[in-house]
Amino acid sequence: MAVLTPAITVSAMTNFAATVVTLVEKKLEENLRSPLPFLNPGNYRTAKFVKGTNNTLRYLNIPDMVATTNSGSFSAGTAPWLEEGTPPASEVLAFGYEEFSAYQAGRTLTVSDKALQENPVDLMANMADKISRNAIETANLWVQDKLKASTTNVMYANGSAGLTALGYDDLLAGADVKDAVALLSAANVSPFSDGSYHGIIHPLVKRDLMSDNEAGGWIDAQRYQGNVAGGLMNGELGSYGGVRFVESAIITPTVQAGTAVNITAVYTTGVFTTVAGDHGFVVGDKLTFATIGGGGTQFTATVPGALYVRTVPSSTTFTTSATRGGTLFTWNTADVTSSPAVKANALYSTYILGPDSYAFGDWNAIEVFVTPPGGHTDPLHQSALIGWKGYFGAKLLGEVYTTTAPVPRMKRIVSTAALA
Repeated sequence: MAVLTPAITVSAMTNFAATVVTLVEKKLEENLRSPLPFLNPGNYRTAKFVKGTNNTLRYLNIPDMVATTNSGSFSAGTAPWLEEGTPPASEVLAFGYEEFSAYQAGRTLTVSDKALQENPVDLMANMADKISRNAIETANLWVQDKLKASTTNVMYANGSAGLTALGYDDLLAGADVKDAVALLSAANVSPFSDGSYHGIIHPLVKRDLMSDNEAGGWIDAQRYQGNVAGGLMNGELGSYGGVRFVESAIITPTVQAGTAVNITAVYTTGVFTTVAGDHGFVVGDKLTFATIGGGGTQFTATVPGALYVRTVPSSTTFTTSATRGGTLFTWNTADVTSSPAVKANALYSTYILGPDSYAFGDWNAIEVFVTPPGGHTDPLHQSALIGWKGYFGAKLLGEVYTTTAPVPRMKRIVSTAALA
């Protein structure tokens, strides 16, 4: 990882500014030594700014040579077979680079003169901590957003056909992790130097994977921490099926946008009946409705609502509850019309990574700015300001390439979560 040497800009180099700058530099260095999961060293390839551009990042793309045996047939002079006394034809090295955009980001914090008078040292320390942490968390979140946008390296838990097909019971299981490892290995994506692939998992999904009782399953990190070269990763939880996992609560869930299922009527029995065909719902699925008219609790176009599938008597009927696993939801009116039901479970991504799964840059573009009291239209010295500004960007390897594309080095597994 690049060593962070932020440029410092201040309106007046007072003791206040110098102290805050020193604190921010220290905090940024501490954060970089113990980065957040999506910025762990080895996960990504470093990209650098292209000189003369405003926001372009670039990294080299040099693919491996493709091994061949001429389809298992010896033919002198045909690669890789040599003809006696004749040197082989020289091949051109496939060489290229990839570029992607970086975007400017920044945040500021301010504190009043009265607050500074109370406890300036503690306030400066807290400001330095919060602003530096925000800089690295923003970069970490941006990488997560880019990985979640992947559309070609996606797997769906329990063999589901896609996002709309996922049901509440499609939790992440050990078999999904093993499948991801097998697919990466089959694509000649090497594991990390520790012999494992690395995974990033949401805490709610972690609970589901740890509950998988299959033989040879979850191993807590404490059981192998003394046997890993270089020690445990920051925040490492454990391993499963050849993947060492760290958790991250910043993995943002996606609200499922299922296919609308038309309903004929809702009765006081609480039973929904579909217009045609199999509704495809399972117990626990979250359903949204734009409107439900008639007696009892009503959803309207301006106040839509959600219910949870409680029972599935048949492929064309289902009942609901106001909370998952709650009591039967019924209406006072004998026949109530409703808008279509749409499956809307929370979907989480789990990332299984090989080395250099994506490109990221550029730490050295981050700057810290400190404005002590009396600067920037503050004639009465009533406030102090601290902020960060920088450019950074990220790109997944193996997708949308302009030169020879490398093999994708990541699998993203989408699942539901039992506690979501």
